[in-house]
Amino acid sequence: MFELNDLLEKLLNIAIFGGIEAAVSAFDKSVSKDVSVSFESITLLKGITLETEIQVFDGIRLVPVPASSDLPRCLGSFSQTDISDFYWETMLVIDYSISPIFQKPSLAVVKAADKNYTHVMEKPPMEIEGFRIKAKGGKSPEYTFTASTVFHQKFCQALSLACNSGVKPSRSWKFVAKDELLNINPTNSFLSRLSPGPFGDRSKVSEDQINKAKYLYEILVNSPSNTPTNIAEKLQIPIDRWIKSKINKDPVDKMIDLGTAFESLFLPSDSVDQLAFQFRLRASWHLGKGKLHREELMDEFKAIYILRSKAVHNGELPPRIRIRKGKSVATSEFIPRAQDLCRDSIMKILEDRKYPDWNDLILG
Repeated sequence: MFELNDLLEKLLNIAIFGGIEAAVSAFDKSVSKDVSVSFESITLLKGITLETEIQVFDGIRLVPVPASSDLPRCLGSFSQTDISDFYWETMLVIDYSISPIFQKPSLAVVKAADKNYTHVMEKPPMEIEGFRIKAKGGKSPEYTFTASTVFHQKFCQALSLACNSGVKPSRSWKFVAKDELLNINPTNSFLSRLSPGPFGDRSKVSEDQINKAKYLYEILVNSPSNTPTNIAEKLQIPIDRWIKSKINKDPVDKMIDLGTAFESLFLPSDSVDQLAFQFRLRASWHLGKGKLHREELMDEFKAIYILRSKAVHNGELPPRIRIRKGKSVATSEFIPRAQDLCRDSIMKILEDRKYPDWNDLILG
């Protein structure tokens, strides 16, 4: 995790100020399996902003980055140019511990590094077990370091739905505090630029929304895989495309993403007959509260399908769209309504904890 020069510099500092024995003792402790060091896995999230730090789970928290000189210590190693890109954003921080701090390379690693290696041992060397990394508060495999990508994906999906905002990871890095063992500072080589593309507006997040995100996250990760339709798996495309529609700036791209999300939600993959009608019928029955409400939804979903078709086939959208007889609205005003209908459709499936049986739903 560190440059070799960082280690040598810190050991030299310990030797100068504490003596050779102190440096040797510190290094001996660092290779012991009984000694661990804490570090933070940090992911910068785009799309949300906070006023104060919020604990999500034990050992997992959301931390705001203020546009001021009073920055979290984990940003201390970044340049001013990098830091300016962090202002008003939010960091998802997971606390980990790792042991041992350092390890000798295995014989295989030595041989790979030195082509002239000729030493032959009477017995094969003991295999290195590897670093043991533990999430400090993690109760689920999703929190483990190796599965952190899955956690970030699912939690960002849940957070996006709860906040009605497209939330995506932007950068990721690891941080070890200065006061940890051997006082080694991290370097910018820790930084991983994920480059997910442009982002939409930020949404201010409340603690109630975080609680809602936790509730949705638990549904996404605990969806039974042995059911005929695993809702978490089935909803991956709709959720991801809905998030993209919230992030994209171009209205045409928004409608293409929404169209893909709606088709994945409501249309069968093995049939192309009367798709527009099936889409309107299923969507209106899924969300409708009664005959009049379903009729209104049928009109709105028809407008959505028309806009999606024009976006795909013409690469442009009309300035206005007709919703009902004698009524039209500006397309720019209707797109947020289409996004809300998509989100409502996803949320209903998650809260029902099952995917609809369309025949049962429509036929009653």
